[in-house]
Amino acid sequence: MNLKLTPCANEPELSDPAVTGEFASEMASLAEVAHIPPYCAYVARQDGVPVGFGGFKGALDDQGAVEIGYLTFPLHQGRGVATQVAAGLV
Repeated sequence: MNLKLTPCANEPELSDPAVTGEFASEMASLAEVAHIPPYCAYVARQDGVPVGFGGFKGALDDQGAVEIGYLTFPLHQGRGVATQVAAGLV
């Protein structure tokens, strides 16, 4: 599976529960914020379809560490999406 990570943008489909499930309201809120790479939120897409999400809590700290978070949208769970999102962020 090849995923493409793109900075989160104001994309209406991300606030659609049919696409992002229980994460729809959080995705709608995140989509309203400007995301400037590299330390931002990303949508993971497979063949143009949003399948997951990941991002950074902030920029690198003084020790060069950063906290990441990631998730798989409900219709795409169990397919290695979160693993690939985490690897892409790292």
